[in-house]
Amino acid sequence: MCMSICNAKIGVGNYYSTVTGCESTAESADIVLKKHDLKPEVRLSVVDCDGAVELSDNLTVRFKMWVSCRLKTTISATDSTFALADNVGFDQIAVGDSIFLDHPRQPEQMTITGFDEAAKTIHVLRAQAGTSANAFAKGSSLKIMRISTGVGFVDVKREKQLSEEGIQQDILVSTELVYNWNYCDTDFSGRYEAEFILIHEGDRIQALPRERNLVIDVL
Repeated sequence: MCMSICNAKIGVGNYYSTVTGCESTAESADIVLKKHDLKPEVRLSVVDCDGAVELSDNLTVRFKMWVSCRLKTTISATDSTFALADNVGFDQIAVGDSIFLDHPRQPEQMTITGFDEAAKTIHVLRAQAGTSANAFAKGSSLKIMRISTGVGFVDVKREKQLSEEGIQQDILVSTELVYNWNYCDTDFSGRYEAEFILIHEGDRIQALPRERNLVIDVL
């Protein structure tokens, strides 16, 4: 099945713009909202080659949103303070947020405990959630989670139509994954990435195919 997610564009992204000569271009975001706002909510249409997809009634919908960053310098397995490359993400995070450092065999989760505002460094607790502390090279990618366990839902719309035989039927018109913002979700301005995860009776479903993660700008 050639399933995909579409119709994710909500608003016009203008938080990140570049100027070349006399021309200004903006890298468009899928969703744009102001700091502390709760609208627009996140909505993604789920379709395949034949139109809207019928999803199971037993699905649990989860929503995650994070800041993508990189390490400024190499860290050892015992370091509890580090900086982010070009300070990207430093002003978008808070004490208590989780950090995930990517590694093919030994990923690590950390918890933010504080900041040094002058030095632009982050203090963390290492080896959280059953992971192990590891050394990571300069430039290693990491995710700083703004939303780790957001709860979404499936919004289904149907219309009554007559079949060729004159029988009235309920026809599936649209299937959307929806996440309603909480007040703490949009406390920090900046650019974020996000995704929906579908869980069926406790088992995680493989992520729906997509070209990229959602891009969200909080102004």
